[in-house]
Amino acid sequence: MSPMIWIAAGCGLLSIFGCCIASGVAFYAYGAQSEEPMPFDMGGGQPDFGGGTPNLGGGIAPGPAPSPLVIPMTPMPSIRTRSIVASVQSVAGTVPVTPGSLCYVIVEVKPEAQVPAGFWCKSTVTCNGTVLFGETETNGFFPCAAYDSPAAVLGEDAETTGSDGDASIQLDTNRRTLILRDDATGLRGAFRIEAQITEVH
Repeated sequence: MSPMIWIAAGCGLLSIFGCCIASGVAFYAYGAQSEEPMPFDMGGGQPDFGGGTPNLGGGIAPGPAPSPLVIPMTPMPSIRTRSIVASVQSVAGTVPVTPGSLCYVIVEVKPEAQVPAGFWCKSTVTCNGTVLFGETETNGFFPCAAYDSPAAVLGEDAETTGSDGDASIQLDTNRRTLILRDDATGLRGAFRIEAQITEVH
């Protein structure tokens, strides 16, 4: 092979090698001038660790459902309306209620031939100025037992909005407990409130 060919090939290799060195030096100099590290995108975007309430889906409420009440059959009481006050002990969800907030419960005993006792309760529950149960005239009903003396009411609606169109309530003035729950399809979203009853009138 001609010596000139070897010389030309050698010059070509030296030229390529020189370009690589020059490119590396330039890249290093550019990176050294930058104060910020180069971004590295693994795809899929950054995870969101911010606040907000997850969509828990219809029929699901925060925390477990309370144990069901045993509601005895009682005669229709002579006092048809009761006023109850409860102090909030715990809150889950985004409702504008905090521990220490007061809940005001109005319970009306209404005749209903389709339930065994012959009546049921219509209730409206307002906590910290927000109505959380019984917002309209057509909801807020549940089976109950009511007593004249001593004044007492116990009853519950175990289903949340995804199942029956309104929130769940468990009310037991004998045990001094009030539990409100709803799922993500409800007017106030998914929440759970437990309160201690302090007054029954």
